[in-house]
Amino acid sequence: ERCRVLEVSGCASVCVNVCKGPTQHFFTTVVGLPLTMDPDFETNSCSMYFGATPPELQEDAASMVGCLDRCPIKKDLGTSSLEEG
Repeated sequence: ERCRVLEVSGCASVCVNVCKGPTQHFFTTVVGLPLTMDPDFETNSCSMYFGATPPELQEDAASMVGCLDRCPIKKDLGTSSLEEG
């Protein structure tokens, strides 16, 4: 199923920091049900794996994805500005 956060934002960083990380944290620590979310940046979809302990966000493969071509921030700043930062 398509993810509204990823579809609307077009940004991998927003996906990871606003949706994936907080949602995994909530389910794992508050609800007590481990959840790992696996976004697919090509299809704007996200798979949810209940019962699977998520990796630390810094070590998660989704956190290491660079700017997507459709990212509005990348378009506004230009590729060279993001690579320098």
